[in-house]
Amino acid sequence: MNPLPRCEFTWADMPIIYLAFGEKDQAIQCLEKGLAARDPDIFGYLFHDAILDSLRSDPRFADLVRRARLVRKAQDAANGRPPRDELAESADH
Repeated sequence: MNPLPRCEFTWADMPIIYLAFGEKDQAIQCLEKGLAARDPDIFGYLFHDAILDSLRSDPRFADLVRRARLVRKAQDAANGRPPRDELAESADH
């Protein structure tokens, strides 16, 4: 009997799964962990993905987005890139 293939999820994937089951607290916890781990996919989800719209009115989510912008701004500065405009980027997607 062959073992099941290993399935790997990123911190950016897990909130989507939790939201499918209505688990908003767990979704926010995963986003927090993803930001702490600097999962590059987290930024796109936080700033642009409509699947997280059900979290946008939550003050914890707003704080998470604020902190993610600070992290991304610091990363851009450290890499010599000009700051990004999330609103302009979201219009491109």
